[in-house]
Amino acid sequence: MNLRPLGYEPNELPGCSTPRQINDRRIVAIPPGTVNALRMRGMWEVGDRLTHRHNPELGPGRVVSVDGRSVVVEFPAGGVRLRLAGDASAAASVQPSPEAEACRKAFAALLAAGTELAAVSGNLERLSLEYRRSVRRARALQDVMLPELEHSIGDIESRLEELEQEDAIWMRRGAGR
Repeated sequence: MNLRPLGYEPNELPGCSTPRQINDRRIVAIPPGTVNALRMRGMWEVGDRLTHRHNPELGPGRVVSVDGRSVVVEFPAGGVRLRLAGDASAAASVQPSPEAEACRKAFAALLAAGTELAAVSGNLERLSLEYRRSVRRARALQDVMLPELEHSIGDIESRLEELEQEDAIWMRRGAGR
């Protein structure tokens, strides 16, 4: 008795042809540049006031837009609009409080740890999915394929015994003549 569902191939494992809904959440490792971009996110927001560290004569400026890894700052006193790196290398907050600076550093550290944790979590999720898939395949081999093979081997052995008996009978008949 064949316990397998019908498939496209004669030796196909059970379930390989069975349509099933797969939760396809592909989680991949985060590239290093993305981690830096995520760390900078939230550092500056539109409307924040800051000064240029290297050109203080421009006066206080206001963040007009945040574009990925850069910030566009308008300096009304100098009549200039500049695109600065978002990592705070050229910009400094106007009158930063020690509490705000400590909070910014704590948030940056938390965000860095969170991105690394997300990458590790994604890898663990993918490994768990592969483990469950391997367990399912091993069970299919153990529960279906091996019993079928044992049954086939038993059939072959009994057929070989029958052929040996027939050969022995033919040999006796041929020797008796």
